[in-house]
Amino acid sequence: MNDDKVKPKLSSREKLPANTVKIEDPRYEIFYPNISGYCDGIGYYRSYMYNGAFINTFDDEKNPVRYEIIYQDDTHKRIECMRLTLLYPRAKLGGIFTNLPYGIVKKSVPGIGATTLALNQPRDTIIVLPTKKLAYQKYLRGYNKDRTSNRFLYVGSDIPEENCKSPTDEQIRSYIAEKRTGTFPYKKILVVADSLGRVMAQFKYIKEAPIRFWNKKLEEAPEELKQNPMRLLLSLPAEKLCEPHMDWHIMVDEIDTFQSDGKFREAMENVIDYYLEFPPIKRCLVSATIRPFTHPQLKEEPLLEINYEHPKKRPVNVIRTNNMPREVADMLELYRERYPKDKIVVAYNSIRSINTIIRLLPVELQADCSVACSSQSQTMVGEYYRSLHSGKLATPITFITSTYFVGVDIEERFHLLTVTDPRRIQTLLSPEKIYQISGRCRDERGLLSETIIYDFYKPKTPEKAITLEEYERKAEILSQFANSSEDIQKSCENVLPANFADVKDTIVERSKHSVFGSQPISIIRRNIHGKVVPAYLNIDALGEYQQLCTETYTTKERFFATLRETCQICNTAYHSHKKNAEQIQIEETDRENRKNVDLLVKTGAETPQKQENATL
Repeated sequence: MNDDKVKPKLSSREKLPANTVKIEDPRYEIFYPNISGYCDGIGYYRSYMYNGAFINTFDDEKNPVRYEIIYQDDTHKRIECMRLTLLYPRAKLGGIFTNLPYGIVKKSVPGIGATTLALNQPRDTIIVLPTKKLAYQKYLRGYNKDRTSNRFLYVGSDIPEENCKSPTDEQIRSYIAEKRTGTFPYKKILVVADSLGRVMAQFKYIKEAPIRFWNKKLEEAPEELKQNPMRLLLSLPAEKLCEPHMDWHIMVDEIDTFQSDGKFREAMENVIDYYLEFPPIKRCLVSATIRPFTHPQLKEEPLLEINYEHPKKRPVNVIRTNNMPREVADMLELYRERYPKDKIVVAYNSIRSINTIIRLLPVELQADCSVACSSQSQTMVGEYYRSLHSGKLATPITFITSTYFVGVDIEERFHLLTVTDPRRIQTLLSPEKIYQISGRCRDERGLLSETIIYDFYKPKTPEKAITLEEYERKAEILSQFANSSEDIQKSCENVLPANFADVKDTIVERSKHSVFGSQPISIIRRNIHGKVVPAYLNIDALGEYQQLCTETYTTKERFFATLRETCQICNTAYHSHKKNAEQIQIEETDRENRKNVDLLVKTGAETPQKQENATL
C-alpha cells in the first residue's frame, strides 16, 4: 500500500499535529508531513514518524518506508499490526530510522540492525539480552580506538576468558548518574536478563537519594530544628532534595528466546515485570521471529512488522534421519573431504549429542572441532570449549548451542548444519528458530550452504494437546491459591507455624506440567514483587512445543510448508542408520556419566550446572 493512498479511518483524538494520521486505536501513531520544513545549512527536509520511530529525508529524497495498517475487523477500531516495508534492498534499520519504535518490533529478517540502532539512537537506553555472550559481543562495539575506554556498560556475570568483570553496584550507579557531553552523550547499558534486577535496583537507589539525604540531615539536626523541620528544609541545598531527572528507554532484544528459554531461567519472566514498569512509549520488544504472547499486557502492545519489499528466500537442503549423531558425523567427514578449506558450523542444542558426534569422528577430525557453548557447560565439553566473541570461527568445525543461536555475528562464510531433534524439548527447533540460526552469518555473500537435519515427532503414547486458554485458567487458579496462603497465615497466626508461608513456594515448585514427554515446566511463578502469577512465557513455550509436536513435525508436507515461508528447498533425502557397537558404547558411557553428575547434584556436591537443557 502506498503512503499517499492510505486513508485510515479518522478519529476524534485531540492534541495531535494536524498532519498526523489519525487512527482510532490509541496504541498506534503515524506522523506523515504534508509540507516540507527548511533548516539553514541543510535545506528542505521532511520528518516521518511511526510509533515514535523517526525518519528524516532531505531535498527530493522519498520516504524509504511504505506502511500498511492491518485491522482486526471492518470497524477499523482496533489494529492487528502495522506493516512497514523497507523499499531499499539490504537496508539496515539504522540507515533509515533515527531511533527504534515503541511496542513489539518484529524485524522479519535477522541481521537487519535493530540492536545497532538501539546502541546509536539519541536516547539513554537499557538493552536487555538473553545471554552474556551476546551482551558482551555488543559491548565490544563501545570501545574507543585505543581500547582504553568504553562508552557502554556491560552488566552480567564475569567472563573469565575475556578478563571481563561484572561491575559493582556503585559502578552501575556512577554510570547511570554521570553527566555526558561530546560526541557520544547518550548512555547504553547492555544487561543480561539475569542481571536486570541489579540495574533496576540502582535506578531505585538513585531515585531515593533525596529521601536518604533528608532523613540523614533530620537525624543529625539539633533538637530545635527537629521541632521545626521547615527551617531545616529551607537551610538545605534545593538540588539535594530534588528527584534526579532520568529519561531512559528499555529494549528487550531477541524476545522469542525469552519465550523459549524462560522454562530454564526464572529471570527471563522477571524481565517482563521490569519492562512493563516503563511507560508504553519508552519500551520495545524486538526479534526476527516473535510468536504471539499469552501475557495479557503484552497482547496490548502495538505490533510493528518490518520487512524488505522483496525478501529473498535462502536455499537449503533438507535431510531426514533416524540417527542424528551418526548423520552429522558422516556429513562432517564428507564436507572435510570435499571442502578441505571451508569451515563448518553445527547448530545442535545438546551437549550430550555433540560429545557423541565428536567421538564418532576419526581422531584427526576430532582435532578440528570446537564447541561454542555457555561457560557453565565448559566442563562438559572439556578441551573443545571455545567462545565466539571475536566473530571468527577458531576451528574448521564449530558446534554451537543455543547460547549462539541468536544475535551473535560470525563475520565469515561457512557451511551450516542445523539439527532439529524431536527427542527433547530443547533440541526441537521451530522453523523460525532455524531461520534465526542462519542469520548468524554476517558475510554479505551469505552461507556457503545450509542443511537442515530433522526427524518426525513419534509419540510413545497418544496424548491430547492442552489449549493455551486452559493453561491460563489453571495458572490463575493456582496463583490465587498460592497467594491466599499469606492471608491464611495472618488470620491464623496463633495456630499455624511461622514457616507456613513456605507453602507458597511449594505450590509454585509443584505446579509443573509435562507435555509430550517434555521435562516438567512450571506454569506459575513469583514476580519481582513476590506475588505468585501465571508464568506466561512458560505457557508460551508449552504452546510452541505442542504445536511443533502435533502439527509442524507430523508430516513432511507440513514441515516443508513452514520452511518454504523463508526457504527455497533445493534437495531432500532420507538416511537411515543403525547404531553400531561403537555408538552404543559411546552413548552408554555418556548415560553413566550423566547419572554420576545427577547423583552429585542430589547429594549437594559441587558439579557443573545441569546444562543439557539450557545453554546460556
